[in-house]
Amino acid sequence: MLVSASAFGVKEVFVVGQKKFDLEEQEPFIRTLSCQVTRLPTLRDCRQHCQERGVRIVGVEIMNDAKSIAERPFSGDTAFIMGNEGSGMNSAQVAICDDFVYIPQHGGGTASLNVTVAASIILQSFALWAKLPIASR
Repeated sequence: MLVSASAFGVKEVFVVGQKKFDLEEQEPFIRTLSCQVTRLPTLRDCRQHCQERGVRIVGVEIMNDAKSIAERPFSGDTAFIMGNEGSGMNSAQVAICDDFVYIPQHGGGTASLNVTVAASIILQSFALWAKLPIASR
């Protein structure tokens, strides 16, 4: 997911909790990316961090009030929360979100995509909306 974030122009990735994800061990890899990786201990800390910087938090979840990314429902600096592939977002994650989006599907067979695939689709859609410059090949 970090590679996708870097490829689609993300400035900063928040790792919330996830004590098993050792940022120091990943440091050589992280240095190759064009985005910063910031560890935050809790969702509450993440919410506060985003609010202080004027960043909206948008959950990626299939739910009634979620907006299709096809409608480009984006505005300003945005942090996306990706749910678990099997169970989706938990109630604590849902509680800190300002809005929700989903990826419309054109075929059947699955309710959810692999989380890295879903994140890549969301980030590419956001990059197009934001008119981010395309990197040289």
